[in-house]
Amino acid sequence: MRAAAIVAEYNPFHSGHAYHIKKTRDMGFTHIAAVMSGSLVQRGDVAVADQHQRAAAAVRGGADLVLELAPPYSLASARDFAMGAVSVIDSLGCISALSFGSEECDIVRLCGCLDKITAISSQSLKPLISSGLTYPQAIARLVPEYGGLLSEPNSVLALEYLFALRGTGIEPVAIKRTVPHDGGSPSDFSSAMAIRRLLREGRLDECGKYLSETPDPSGLYFLENGEDAILYRLYFADKKELLRVPGMNEGMAARLIGSLKDSAGIYELFDRAKSRNITHARLRRAVLMYAVGAIREDIYSPVEDGGAGLLPPPFARVLAANSRGLELLAAAKKSSKMPLGHSLARLSRTSPRAKRIADLTETCARLRYHCRCDRKMPFVSEYEKNAIIIK
Repeated sequence: MRAAAIVAEYNPFHSGHAYHIKKTRDMGFTHIAAVMSGSLVQRGDVAVADQHQRAAAAVRGGADLVLELAPPYSLASARDFAMGAVSVIDSLGCISALSFGSEECDIVRLCGCLDKITAISSQSLKPLISSGLTYPQAIARLVPEYGGLLSEPNSVLALEYLFALRGTGIEPVAIKRTVPHDGGSPSDFSSAMAIRRLLREGRLDECGKYLSETPDPSGLYFLENGEDAILYRLYFADKKELLRVPGMNEGMAARLIGSLKDSAGIYELFDRAKSRNITHARLRRAVLMYAVGAIREDIYSPVEDGGAGLLPPPFARVLAANSRGLELLAAAKKSSKMPLGHSLARLSRTSPRAKRIADLTETCARLRYHCRCDRKMPFVSEYEKNAIIIK
């Protein structure tokens, strides 16, 4: 067995993802596991489809095993998202490589860029951020020789994977990214963002060449459908509550509270609250974290215990698998450092923190349900779901 892992959102799973899996398998990996976000995703949005459906599509598209990256890791900053996912992969004890898509595939160059970035002091960054630059813009200013690389979103995420992999012994494998992140598309592939745009506009026929399965439009989820529930919760927020949210700071909290009364919808709120150094994505992540009740202690160790270090996820839930995936799961269960299983109810009983994260998983699913295009179908609790096994 030679196993590789992929960190993904599959939002939705499309031909570009299938290509990535195939290229990884072509490198000699016999088993491929994916660690995938659930109801809410890292860009600060609701997933367009249920995580079990997305995971099953991934298995039918070439993956062998799909594990869920639990909240709030799935909603965290790029660094914490990568650290959380890699901690799951490393804990399995049977994964030899992490495969990721990147515009820059030279691992040596990526590592050189990472070394430069990690050597930057906070004193160097502070005046640039105070001048209105975002953190990525400030970094790019300080390492101009890597400016092009740092403008490529998947290369930036690749740097976070490389940072997270340090000390694990897991080999990084970069697969050339063939599609622009923001939607331009060659003949055979399209970006997930472009596909979501087509789905939102009801242009399902145009998605057919990129998706192996045409989705039921009534079963899709979009954030604006649930904005009333999110805004209602925000209306009663105070700054002290908001500051307990991972990724929130004084400036963000003040801008959100100040922008609420004049915002007719959630996207208008984000537009009003953003600033030169507070991005749309940071606001979206923080607002969704608050909406589901996530707090800093869910993801960071308490300050009194030695600082705000990132805690590993307390478990990994199996969403879908095929026969090879079950082989990989059996191997992982012999060596895993964290609880593994398909039942959220059982996983929730493994520790008090596991119960807390399982309850957050359920809350995220309930928020996602409020974002469904057609809510005639009843809500199904995450505690009642099992993994989908593809024969």
